[in-house]
Amino acid sequence: MAKKKEETVDIDELRKKMIPILKVAIIGPQRVGKTSFVNQFVNNCFEPYYEETENDLRRYKKVYDLNQNPTDPQYVLFQIEDIFPCNHQDLVRQSDPLKSNLYCGILENRSQRYKQSLCNPLEIDKQIYGYIFVFDARKEESFEALKEPMRYISQYCEDKRKFSGLTTKKIIVANMTDLMTQESSDQCIKPNMKKYLDHNMAGVPIIKASAKTADKVNFVFEELGKSILSDQTLEMIDKDWLQLVGKQINETEAQVNKEKNKKEEKKQNKPKTKGFMCAGGRKAAQLEEPVEEDDEEDDEFTNLDEYPGMMDEQKEGCVIQ
Repeated sequence: MAKKKEETVDIDELRKKMIPILKVAIIGPQRVGKTSFVNQFVNNCFEPYYEETENDLRRYKKVYDLNQNPTDPQYVLFQIEDIFPCNHQDLVRQSDPLKSNLYCGILENRSQRYKQSLCNPLEIDKQIYGYIFVFDARKEESFEALKEPMRYISQYCEDKRKFSGLTTKKIIVANMTDLMTQESSDQCIKPNMKKYLDHNMAGVPIIKASAKTADKVNFVFEELGKSILSDQTLEMIDKDWLQLVGKQINETEAQVNKEKNKKEEKKQNKPKTKGFMCAGGRKAAQLEEPVEEDDEEDDEFTNLDEYPGMMDEQKEGCVIQ
């Protein structure tokens, strides 16, 4: 039996139809404003009520112009994954295998397949291209909590085992600078932090920002997006994802055309009705079944109250007085 020939996907043509899709993850300890930071970027607002990302993984999407220039735009679609804190007690105790697997999957950048839909090719998962590490600029211990995930991603996943096959782009954010004075904000990056980053995360920028005032929020995503697009290695890896998307689009179009042809065949095989031409157009002639006429005698007895004795069960017929 001959194998079914697979349809080829024109990657270059597909790139013209789609804007770049950049998947990034935001990581940090508890109460550093990770969700507020993403919410400020996606929805342009700040929610003062604190709701901890306790057990779930929240996903956000936003189309954004990296150039911020209407005459020369560079649109991308950010897919942002906001995961629970890196110092969550279940991770520290290793008491929840499912949560640990999900968290390690984000750090190791493993391809996690979500529900695929013929209607939405974007549901096909792609690898993470960038990480945003967030800590509280006022608390040095929050930066200490970031060391383990940063080291794990940079040294173990990407350098030694190479789970993802790529070196992701990274940015470190010192958040909550709005709660600090100008002097303390300038000194929030301690010498020991710089020493650690120079030794373990060389070249990764640190940006002071505020989710509440939106200071440098957009700038973080702009810099990360431009850094991702400038990497030729990521462009080559993206071809595999585009191949999957193109195949999914072809299957969707084939399914739509199949349903359309079925409707056309059903319409053509439908028996034609007789009709006649009139000023308003062609109207189908409806054949009406003959209506049986009621007997006149039945009409006379419509109101039985007028005929004494008709409803009396003990008498036969009418009583004539």
